[in-house]
Amino acid sequence: MEILSMSMKEINQISIFERLIEGDVTLEEAAIQLELSIRQVSRKKKRFKEKGPKSLIHGNRGKPSPRKTDPEKIARIQNLLKEKYYDFGPTLASEFLLEHEGIKIHKEVLRLYMKTLNIAYKQRRSKSYRKCRKRRNKFGYMVQLDGSIHMWFEDEQKYYVMLLFIDNATGTILHMELIDAESTKNLMSATHTYIKRFGRPLLIYTDQGSVYKVNINNKEKDKFTQYQKALKKLGIRLIHAKSPEAKGRVERSFRTHQDRLVKEMRIRDIKTTEEANAFFNSYYITKHNKKFAKEAAQSGDLHRPVEKCHDLDLIFSTEETRIIKNDWTIQYENRLFQLEKKQIAHIRPKNEIIVHEHFDGDIRLSIRNIQLNFKEIQKQDRVRLAVIPMKKSQSTYIPPKDHPWRLTNSLFFK
Repeated sequence: MEILSMSMKEINQISIFERLIEGDVTLEEAAIQLELSIRQVSRKKKRFKEKGPKSLIHGNRGKPSPRKTDPEKIARIQNLLKEKYYDFGPTLASEFLLEHEGIKIHKEVLRLYMKTLNIAYKQRRSKSYRKCRKRRNKFGYMVQLDGSIHMWFEDEQKYYVMLLFIDNATGTILHMELIDAESTKNLMSATHTYIKRFGRPLLIYTDQGSVYKVNINNKEKDKFTQYQKALKKLGIRLIHAKSPEAKGRVERSFRTHQDRLVKEMRIRDIKTTEEANAFFNSYYITKHNKKFAKEAAQSGDLHRPVEKCHDLDLIFSTEETRIIKNDWTIQYENRLFQLEKKQIAHIRPKNEIIVHEHFDGDIRLSIRNIQLNFKEIQKQDRVRLAVIPMKKSQSTYIPPKDHPWRLTNSLFFK
């Protein structure tokens, strides 16, 4: 049996092409879901029929690039940038390298080299420009997500956060929930509920809050939040708005709820988050969508189903790394977990394992994406080596006067 090494993006494409071949989706709908042109999808469909999932893997994977620059040439360019052209911009440096050094290289490649060498250069600031952004053409293409801090209960002088999922094409409320704080666990719980009901959208549009994006010490943009990692595993693209106006659909919706919803909950004598969330699901969302939602430009639903490989309970969990101790235990959040002897995976002390904490408090342990068997124990139950105290040395033995040894020695020394 041939084993294929595929990315999560390629795995997600398998179900789309299978549904396309069976006729469950049209060529145009598949092109939107795959973010490709119709001609590309048509060609890939033909190869998929002939070779199956193997056709989705690029033929040049694992091979060196034929356009790779010679390492000696790269080293020479970097030395020239540091010593001779240290205050040049990428465009001017590209021109001078060709004219004076005989080296032909594109300005954008030079820009990457200068970034690697931390060479600063003047950049022209472009003026900000905004224009009216049209709605997406189909339901499920993009979902706007945001949280609003407000005194949602008039009688209680306390702030709560409302999480809101709105479809960009229709303005339909997909899920709304009142929570204590916009934390990672609460956000994952709400997203889990929404995806389990509707499926996986193509895009989720949020602000640049710390829950959605790592904003500190992340110049290279190679650090990701727990929420970003979860959406990436599901093949959902997360994009960040640079201003509140960019996600105006959800922002304007909050103004409506802060006016209408607060008054309606006061009239209905709703005073707790549990009562409010039950009211949202049973009545308010349906009523609001009937009044304010619009029809999409094109019919259809671009939400993708949750595949068998997507374990939502495992994906929507926070992940922390821990080291196995010599007594086959790990400690997490002041709790102690004992790994059992029988495991599917081969593990040893000092191995790194991943601790998954679900938003409902459920704990799972894994190594190399394999679940481990364990149980929680109390710290006093931990087996330790017994420490045997050393006996105190006894005083020197002094024989009695009538002992033969003393009598013999006394006669000898007379």
